[in-house]
Amino acid sequence: MKKCVRKIGMCLIRVIGSDIRDAAEGSLLGRALLLSWRGRVYLIGYEGPPLRPVCVPQSEIKYWRITLGFQKASVPDYGRVASEQ
Repeated sequence: MKKCVRKIGMCLIRVIGSDIRDAAEGSLLGRALLLSWRGRVYLIGYEGPPLRPVCVPQSEIKYWRITLGFQKASVPDYGRVASEQ
């Protein structure tokens, strides 16, 4: 039953959801329903690579509003740390 409801919900989100594009490259990352509630942004139904939110540069400075974009999150490049044992 849960799988059926989830499948119907995902189909609905694919129809009414927004395209999520990379802010730097403009490539399509996926589709999701974007909701903002109490200062938070929720991505519902997103199935794709991990994202990180970024502020998109604007032509005018507006202190009351910023444009939020998304980019693919890169894999952390930690240096190899030798264990001292």
